[in-house]
Amino acid sequence: MSMRHLGRFRASASGLLSFAVVAFGLAGSIKAGDAPAASDTVQILDATKAGELAVTVRGAGDDHVKFTIQNKSARRLNVVIPPGLVAASSAGQGFQSMGLGVPTSNPGGFGAFRSGRDGQGFRSIPAVAPSLDGIGVSPGQTIELPVPSVCLNFGLPTPTAKNVFELVDVETFTPDVRVRKALKSLATLGTSQGVAQATMWNVCNGMSFGQIGAQSVKPINSHELAQAARFVEALDLASSDLVDANYFQQGRILLRVGGTGPFAKDARRLVGELEGTRMMGLPIQVVESLDGVNARPGTIFLSAAIVASKPGHTTLKVSVRSTTATGEWRSLGQFDVASDSAVSDLKADALASDVGRAMARTYVSVVPVRRTPGTTTVRVTNRLPMTIANVTLKAGKAGDPVTLQGLGIGPVRSATAPIPAATAVVDSVELNGL
Repeated sequence: MSMRHLGRFRASASGLLSFAVVAFGLAGSIKAGDAPAASDTVQILDATKAGELAVTVRGAGDDHVKFTIQNKSARRLNVVIPPGLVAASSAGQGFQSMGLGVPTSNPGGFGAFRSGRDGQGFRSIPAVAPSLDGIGVSPGQTIELPVPSVCLNFGLPTPTAKNVFELVDVETFTPDVRVRKALKSLATLGTSQGVAQATMWNVCNGMSFGQIGAQSVKPINSHELAQAARFVEALDLASSDLVDANYFQQGRILLRVGGTGPFAKDARRLVGELEGTRMMGLPIQVVESLDGVNARPGTIFLSAAIVASKPGHTTLKVSVRSTTATGEWRSLGQFDVASDSAVSDLKADALASDVGRAMARTYVSVVPVRRTPGTTTVRVTNRLPMTIANVTLKAGKAGDPVTLQGLGIGPVRSATAPIPAATAVVDSVELNGL
């Protein structure tokens, strides 16, 4: 299943936020330049109860629901749809209830991509100006928007536009603490649709990951299953309302660096300096071998060998493996790394960056699929075993950086995004461990 959507991006050109507005298909005259100070921020359930909003939520397939929101007040409202809401079907209606992400997600992604890394984490560009946390709706205006969602009742029919839900928070929907915590955490931390769906079928419906992989309702690949299994591990260790984001940071990228003959000394030096250095957004854990390593689901292992060096240049060969949902190691192939330093001058952070960029260029590709004046829609394909949170491209002949944020492109999945250039190549990616 290929996921096609418009991504959010940062670039040097101005006015690019308007792409996100178009992408979500909002009805009405929403303007990217509207001032946030003119809005009163309200939570959608509270404002609906108070009569300030009229909200209808309808089915729209297995990966999103459709909101229709009317502002019945005399004020411009900044409507917040918080993590942890459920589009619930009533008893006897006979169709799926849907766990909701947040509207700032791209279709195909799930959640806001906010984590606890360095106290900052990922922060997605909004789907609609002016607020990062809400959707501006003028007095009397009616808007429509899709909200990413996952099925919560395996085996029941997929909801259609004829099906109308009741919008509730997850605490009202279920007394199950694990379900509450899982949905809130996924919608906050951000992941891909497949990982979120596999997680919720496991947590809500008690399906094993083997059963989820074998079902034909919604194909879930082995890497998505591995990431879902990792999430469930974290879920069962969490003592607070949300799963600890740091759990998905630690022990995700294992790295071994070796070298023989004249390179052995510098290989040992680099090993001593690499621990904790980040690669593709995640901290590196240095290992000598996989003996004794707890092969937890969804882990990447890189084995890098220094094979050549001369002034201003070092070459490494890197083989890659990852673990399945059951902890088995599988080969993902190999790639070469070229560093712009002699091995004796090579620093750990530069090596980590070089390996990460080479891996990104090997396992993530971007190709143009449609051109319009001033804009090209590109397809980004992810062959990494983790979900891509952000990807930075070098766009056009000048190689200007364009960062697509909060994408949620799952492993072995594709998505589309607009860029302000005719061509682009992958420069780097950032993972959040989910």
